[in-house]
Amino acid sequence: MALQDQALSYNRAAEILSKITNKKISYVNSTDAEARQGMREKATDGWFINIALELYDSYRKGYSSISFAVESITGTKPRTFIGFTRIMLNISIKNFLIS
Repeated sequence: MALQDQALSYNRAAEILSKITNKKISYVNSTDAEARQGMREKATDGWFINIALELYDSYRKGYSSISFAVESITGTKPRTFIGFTRIMLNISIKNFLIS
């Protein structure tokens, strides 16, 4: 996601989403076993579960980083998470009203 130089925790992202949507959104930290079971209960394919858990593990280990590629490629500053969320909420509302 092309966002400004923000490293957001899942808890902070949930706080922002709660504020913008006026709904209580919480991040629930779960073990890999709990996440695997939850995804299985939702009929998620095993290959996707494995990839998702590997990705989340890399985040926990600090292997993610902030990239400045968007601005260097496009010449445009990336959006903030708050700005991105507001845009997506407006698109969702418009699509709901049209359909």
